[in-house]
Amino acid sequence: MAPNVSPTLQEPFAQLPLEIVWAIVTIAARNSISTGNRQWVAQSLSVVCKVFRDAAEPVLVESVWIWRENRAKIDGVRPGRFARTKHLYIDENSHWRPEGFLEGFPFPSLEALTGTIFGLQNIVLAPCDFPPRLTLHSVEAWSLVGIEVPRIDSLCGVTHLRLNNYVPQMCPLELLPATVTHLILTPARWPRSNTGWSDGTTTVELEDQIARILSNSRLRLARVLICLSDMRRDNAIRVMAHMRRSFAASSCDARLWVDEACEDGLSSAQKELLDPAQTVIWYTGHPLHAQSP
Repeated sequence: MAPNVSPTLQEPFAQLPLEIVWAIVTIAARNSISTGNRQWVAQSLSVVCKVFRDAAEPVLVESVWIWRENRAKIDGVRPGRFARTKHLYIDENSHWRPEGFLEGFPFPSLEALTGTIFGLQNIVLAPCDFPPRLTLHSVEAWSLVGIEVPRIDSLCGVTHLRLNNYVPQMCPLELLPATVTHLILTPARWPRSNTGWSDGTTTVELEDQIARILSNSRLRLARVLICLSDMRRDNAIRVMAHMRRSFAASSCDARLWVDEACEDGLSSAQKELLDPAQTVIWYTGHPLHAQSP
């Protein structure tokens, strides 16, 4: 404690059992981060003493964001510091070295990962499986000839999979691992170079893929959510109307959901930043033929 703190305040705290001190420090550290405190009380607590550092450290590394701007700092992190990291967010605009980066930093406790397919090349260097919750950007890489990226059928162990910038003809959903129970498809704003969603062709391809995976007895899908919130409003309305015609209310699979809402004006990328644990996105939206909440 600082020397100018009154002894009457120091002594009762010093007499508390270590478990209670640990709990107080942990709660203080977590609250400072969850409320967006720029001073990050957790960092200050971690330099007070070893007991405080051991209590604050799991909070500090629970969620890790990697940006182009902080990659140099990541390179300097001591090996093993990410052993207790549960949530990893890799900015899709972060340009990674093709090899070596993160090779010495395994994530054995990872529960949620957000990144690009190209980023997975680095993650798989770590001696651990993919986490159960996985959000992928740049899924069009699966269609690029000569580009070595993990295949969709190699994502074994993933139970909740979100594919952003999804384009039906570039994404082989039929190869989904049987472990996936929740699937979110966020269609690309412009699915092709020369045409958008207005001609209906791409929408039909989307519907065909949805129908095939929902009828596939090998898969154990509990929900397929089509997230239209990143599309232009007119295109989102057009796509949803087409889907409601194609999947009649009387026979529509109850597992097919849609989400066309853009809550509080936030984009999907902004929501991902606010929820690196990916605890909310799987349960948004509503059944295809239900009214928007």
